[in-house]
Amino acid sequence: MFSDACRVWNGMERRGLERGAAAYEEMVVTLFKNNRVSDAMKVFDGMRRRGASDGGKDGCYRVVVSWLCKEGRMWGTYIMFPKMVKRGVEVDREVIGDMVCPMARRRVREGYKADARFLLSWRPVHRLLEHLTAVHGFVHSPATAARFVDVLAKSRNIELLHSTLLSLPLGICSLAAIRVLAPAREVGKVSALVTLFSESDRPRTLTFIADVVCSVRKLPDVAEKVIKQAERR
Repeated sequence: MFSDACRVWNGMERRGLERGAAAYEEMVVTLFKNNRVSDAMKVFDGMRRRGASDGGKDGCYRVVVSWLCKEGRMWGTYIMFPKMVKRGVEVDREVIGDMVCPMARRRVREGYKADARFLLSWRPVHRLLEHLTAVHGFVHSPATAARFVDVLAKSRNIELLHSTLLSLPLGICSLAAIRVLAPAREVGKVSALVTLFSESDRPRTLTFIADVVCSVRKLPDVAEKVIKQAERR
């Protein structure tokens, strides 16, 4: 079926027949599904060069961005996203959700087991969120923030994790970050992070810190310092 569609497509091109936006979009999706990413991008670029009309819709940008994210090709997404905005395509939550996760969905579970991947995966996410916040006024949702903090915690980038947590709106915190900061003997950072939690959650948070440090890393001195500094604040 796909080979027949390709023959028809090539025949229309040889005869100079104009292909509509719906045909372009269907061909792009089919090429992506058949793991022919480079061919899909060529078809999409051809659509843009020819100025195929799509009735004022998104010109296949959403499809391309979504599939590039699924394939883990975030470099291509970064190129396409400004063009989407310049064209006036609405950036909805679905597009944001696809872009926030830089790895294909089928690889997320595998990525959580491989610490080395997180050293690479947080960088494009961080740059994307900075861009969305500064340029487009994007507001972190609790779900987006929790996912990002979890990735940073597993990346063991202590400085970036701490600065990110302090920059997030109050109330958006994650105990996953404390699980990394506390065993790392980052007493000052943990105590500063504890102050972000509401008063009602403070006792539970301090108990969690003591449990993490004492039971996992056997560092009771760190737990005591954290609790004392947090109480003084």
